[in-house]
Amino acid sequence: MIDILLATYNSQEFLREQLDSILNQNHSDFRIIIGDGGSRDGTPELLSEYAGHHPGRFQILPGERRYRSAENFARLLAASDADFVMFSDHDDIWKPDKIAVSLECFHRNFPENSDTPALIFTDETIVDRNLRVICDSSMRFQNFDPGRTELAQLLTQNIIGGNTMLFNRALREAALPIAPEALMHDCWVALCAAALGGIAFCPERTVLYRQHGGNVMGAASASPRAMLRKLRDGRQAFLAGVRQARALLEHLGRDPRLSAENRAVIAAYAAMEHQGFFARRRTALSRRFLKNTWRRNLLLLATM
Repeated sequence: MIDILLATYNSQEFLREQLDSILNQNHSDFRIIIGDGGSRDGTPELLSEYAGHHPGRFQILPGERRYRSAENFARLLAASDADFVMFSDHDDIWKPDKIAVSLECFHRNFPENSDTPALIFTDETIVDRNLRVICDSSMRFQNFDPGRTELAQLLTQNIIGGNTMLFNRALREAALPIAPEALMHDCWVALCAAALGGIAFCPERTVLYRQHGGNVMGAASASPRAMLRKLRDGRQAFLAGVRQARALLEHLGRDPRLSAENRAVIAAYAAMEHQGFFARRRTALSRRFLKNTWRRNLLLLATM
């Protein structure tokens, strides 16, 4: 059984297409758990319609207030009890074999490690609001190297989108509860996998990722304009990542699966908050707390 976790908020415009794409999967052993964050459009009525037409397929959590995206996914993760978990954005479209491809990839990479926290992720195709292709590979569009999934690298730069993940029960249990300091739910889950278990990449494009003005966390290109924005916001982003590392160290501190090496990596990242200008940069270089292009690293070293 797979639990598909879907967070909604004023999602009426694209939600029907996404729900249909999930229901049309060629692997059918799944449940959709939905958490609404207090939508004021037609989202609640649309969800009730689908739940009524597909009894037993949907579980809808009450949405008494507005939730941040990470907070909404955190409560969805806490409600899950399946063998595997997948995150879903409300405005994507899943290819019909997304679940089947993801499961096959997981079992191929982790054949006998059901007790080890493990995660696989795939590539995706970026489209505009009308499903016209912008780029056939999110990894290429964002200039990401999917092989960079070591703990030190993910502390510095998350490259794993939640909407492409599939992970096991062991990782779900290890990640809960998601700390308030987590930058995003997917970033937190990926860090727990890197610290305690394993991560594998599957190059198949399993999602049409819709890029539009309402995205909470849109795919960002490596354009000069994007880089200038990151230069402006880099200091705060760095400090938020440090706070996340400190929370991760506290969260995993007593887990016997956390190796001494990985404990030291997280502690070194968290300690940079209190280091001086030159010491912080020495730590980043010596520990390889770096991103995956020279341009991004120049921005990082300039703003951290």
